[in-house]
Amino acid sequence: MHFSIADTQLIKDQNHSFVTYNISINGSFHCSLRYKQLYNFHDQLKRTFGANTLPLFPPKRLLPLTATQTEERRSQIEKYIQIISQDQRIVSSDLFNGFFLNGQQETQNTKKDEVILDVFQMNWQSIKVQILSTDRTDIVLDSVSKALELTPQLIPYFNLFVVKRVDNICIPIRKLQNFESPYLTLRTLNSVDSSHAIVIRKSYWDSIYDDDLFDDRTAVNILYFQTLHDIEKGLIQANKEIRRQLTSLQAKGSKTEYLQLSRTLKYYGYIQFEPCFCDFPQQNTRVLIAAGGKELNIRAYTAAAILMSVCLQGMVEELLMKRNGKKIKREEPALPTVSNGFGGTRRGSWSYMKRDGSSHQISLPRSVSTDAGLTNSGAELHNKPLKSSHSSHNGFPTKSRHFVENDAFNGIGDIGDDDL
Repeated sequence: MHFSIADTQLIKDQNHSFVTYNISINGSFHCSLRYKQLYNFHDQLKRTFGANTLPLFPPKRLLPLTATQTEERRSQIEKYIQIISQDQRIVSSDLFNGFFLNGQQETQNTKKDEVILDVFQMNWQSIKVQILSTDRTDIVLDSVSKALELTPQLIPYFNLFVVKRVDNICIPIRKLQNFESPYLTLRTLNSVDSSHAIVIRKSYWDSIYDDDLFDDRTAVNILYFQTLHDIEKGLIQANKEIRRQLTSLQAKGSKTEYLQLSRTLKYYGYIQFEPCFCDFPQQNTRVLIAAGGKELNIRAYTAAAILMSVCLQGMVEELLMKRNGKKIKREEPALPTVSNGFGGTRRGSWSYMKRDGSSHQISLPRSVSTDAGLTNSGAELHNKPLKSSHSSHNGFPTKSRHFVENDAFNGIGDIGDDDL
């Protein structure tokens, strides 16, 4: 994930004014939080995971900050969040997910209401699910999967994506995360541009995992509609003879055979990004960029750069998982413990501090597949030695810590040139 704090804003109410930090995740605005909220979040992380595993948080100041000091604090908080977001234990914890989910809810001033959300398959068939406006992504995905009658064990093979419909083509914008509400995210995006929608797509890169799905009718349908869309819109390349065979299989309703033939084609299972332009062989040359399989070999200046980076990270993580003989499973939330004061431990209890200083307990419902014990791959996948550093950034000293960079690429040296 890519976190950034592009700017701050001054909020005024009847009694006083305060500064909030506008946090974007994977290129999209997520929430606006006060310093004291982030400080409280850091304090709970420190009690849960230990102070030695965290970078220093910018200290409190007695006097109001100048414009220069506010900018310095913005940069320091941004670096802090970027560092902790690279620790899989923290990112998969209820504390992390609950904090940013509550931050999104408070920023949009949203109450917990029952709503109907339209989630689409790639043939633009709508699945209407009744959810709470504050439900996070995995809960909504479970509701969609239940409506489609998808086998629970196969849910981790799919995810919800925000797409933009341009010229009747669905262009993926980003994958939805568990610290956000799909309903709120979609509402925010459509307040600016109403062409956004949420779709269910496969969430893996290697087509060999298709074999795990061919015995399930619903899973085959999801794959089939996605592939049909990509071929009809020219996102998957096929010559006239192959198209003739595909048309024949489509007419017969032979979906599995259609998929088996399709996955031999160039760009099968790829994500194609929004068009961009380059200066070769001439200025403003239109370029189409796609990522999938085991390749992404591009240099581009584009608004989709963050999505490309996240896709590349996912491809490398999947290569490492496959090399280690692991299966696709839903990530298991971290369940850290804290001391109970009597020599033992207890399950952690966390709270979310609101802008006005009041707090409420973070409580996240468990998804169906998590309760079924289907999740532990995330912890296993990232259970690798972590680096440490004593460097400082922007005059902001950091403690010795176990993570300073994205460890998804640490195993690249073990993969080999034939894999990338």
